[in-house]
Amino acid sequence: MTIASNKNTPRVAYTASANQLTFTIPFEFFAVTDIKVYNGTTLLTYDANADAVTEYSLTGTASDSDESYEFGAGGTVTIGATGILNGSIITIIRDIVIERASDFPSSGSFDMKSLNTDLDKVYAKLADLDQHIDRSVKLLDTDSIAANMALPAKATRASKVMAFASDGTIDVSNSTASVATIAAIASDVTAVSNIASDVAAVQDIAANVTSVAGIASNVTSVAGIASNVTTVAGIASNVTSVAGIASNVTTVAGNITGLNSFADRYRVTSGDPDSSLNAGDLNFNTSSNTFKYYSGSAWASVAATDSNIKVSSNDSSAGGLLAKLTATGSTGVTLTETNDGSNETLNITLAGIPIAKLAASAITINGSAVSLGGSVTVGETKPTISGISPSIALASTATTIVITGSNFVVTPNVEIINTSGAISYPLTVVRNSATQLTITVNLSTKASYFLRIENPDGLAVRSSSALLVVSNAPTFSTNSGSLGEADKASAMSFDVDGSSDSTVAFSKTAGAFPSGLSLNTSTGVISGTENGSQTSTTVYNFTLRLTDNESQTVDRAFSISVSVGMENSGQFN
Repeated sequence: MTIASNKNTPRVAYTASANQLTFTIPFEFFAVTDIKVYNGTTLLTYDANADAVTEYSLTGTASDSDESYEFGAGGTVTIGATGILNGSIITIIRDIVIERASDFPSSGSFDMKSLNTDLDKVYAKLADLDQHIDRSVKLLDTDSIAANMALPAKATRASKVMAFASDGTIDVSNSTASVATIAAIASDVTAVSNIASDVAAVQDIAANVTSVAGIASNVTSVAGIASNVTTVAGIASNVTSVAGIASNVTTVAGNITGLNSFADRYRVTSGDPDSSLNAGDLNFNTSSNTFKYYSGSAWASVAATDSNIKVSSNDSSAGGLLAKLTATGSTGVTLTETNDGSNETLNITLAGIPIAKLAASAITINGSAVSLGGSVTVGETKPTISGISPSIALASTATTIVITGSNFVVTPNVEIINTSGAISYPLTVVRNSATQLTITVNLSTKASYFLRIENPDGLAVRSSSALLVVSNAPTFSTNSGSLGEADKASAMSFDVDGSSDSTVAFSKTAGAFPSGLSLNTSTGVISGTENGSQTSTTVYNFTLRLTDNESQTVDRAFSISVSVGMENSGQFN
C-alpha cells in the first residue's frame, strides 16, 4: 500500500468523556502488535476479548487502495469495560518492531507483495522515529556543531540535577539534595529577593552588625522592656532633671520601703478614704479638720492629748508605779483612760515576775482580753501565696506571671529567690487585687526559684516550695523540609535531631509517614521498610513535636519522598 503523508502521523491523543469506550486510529498500521494504547501514563493490555478497563481490543479497516493490508485505513480501539474517568487522556501510537520479514532470491522473479510490504514498513518506521525525534530534546539546526550533548557516566550523574554549563554542554554538578533544600525554603528565598536593597544596605554596615552581635544579650534585655524605653524617651526632660538630683534619688531609693509604707498609711483628703484600707491607716480629714485612724472596720477620731490620762496600779497595797515595775509579787501595771467615759486597762507582766503571777495576768486591748497563760497571740494579716501561672519561664526571656493568694497590699515588694540563695527582682509588679499580682521577670540563670512577697507594713510570706522553674525551650537541630528520598519497597531510615536542657521526647502531631515506617520517640529516627504500594512518586508531609521534661514544646514540619523511578524528569537517581 502507499503511505500517504497526511495519514502517516503515528500518534493521536483524545480527552475522554466519562466511560467512553471507542477511539479512532487515523493512521495506517500492519498488525495489532504495532499499536500501543495509554490511559494517562498507564500502558493498557491488548486482548482480542477485552473485558476490563485496563484492556483493549482492536478492529482494523482495510485500505481501498491496497486490499493486501487489513489495516491500511486505520481502525478502532475499544476499551474492555466502562470506568474511564471524564477528562482522561487516551494516547494511541504506532511502534513497529524493526525486523525484516522476507528475503528475496538472488535471481528470478520478485514477490512484489512482500517487497511492497517491507518498503511500507520501512517508511512507516521512519515516521515512527520521526515523531519520537520531534518530541525529544535535541539541538537546533542552527546550534554549534561543537556542542557535546552526551550524558556523563551513570556514577557521575547519579543523584544529580541536569543543567547546562556556560558553553551549552550538559552539567550535572548540582545534587538533588541541594535542590530539595532550596525548594523547602522557597518562600524564604522569595522574601530575601523582595528585600534585596535592604540586604545590600545591611552589607554596607556589616561592621556595625558585628558590634551589635557582640552585645546580643543586652539587645535582648532592652527588647524585653521596649515599651519602658519608649516611655522613658517621652519623658527625656524629666530624666535629665532627675539626673541632676541623683544623690537625692539614691537616698530615697535606700528608704523606698519606708516611703511606700508611709504613702500607703498616711493620707490627707477632704473625706474619709473608702479603698485600699488596712488597720492602722491614718488620714487628716480637711473638711472636718479631724485626724483619724482606721480600726479595721471604720474610721475613728484620734483624741487630743488629755492630762486626765494617767498611769495607776490595780494593786492598792503595792505603792507607786516604780514599785509595781520592780516588785516580784506584782500582778501588773494598769493604764486607765477616764476622759471619754470608758475604762480601758492594760495589764503588763514584766520579766522577773513569778510564773504564777504571769499566768494570771492579761492584756486587754480595745475591750478584748488576750490570755498570757504561757503565750501571747498578736493579730497579724500576712499575705499568702496559693499558686502561680505559668510555673515555667524561658531563660533570658521576658515572661509575664500571675501570682494568686491573699492580703496583697499596694504595692508589695516581690523577691525571686534562687535555690542557691541569690535574690532577683521582677521588671514590673502590678497589684490587680488583694488576691492577685502580675509580675514580669527576665531571668538568665536556669534554676528553681522561691517567691517572697512583703507588704508595705513589713508582713511577708515566702513560698514553702520552689514554685518557678527557669528553663530553655527545646529546639530542633534538623532543618524543616525534606528529610530525603528513597525507592519504594526499600528499607528506609531518616534521623531528626533536637535537644533541650533536659530529656526530650519526639512525637508526630500531624500528617503521615510512608506505610511501614515508624518513629522512635527517644532518638527521633524514622525507619522501617516501605510497603511498595505506590504507582508514582509520593511526598509524605508530617509535623513532629519535641517535648522536654518541663512540658515545653516546639513543632517543625518535614517530608519524605518515596520514588518509583524516572517520571518524565531531567533528574537522575
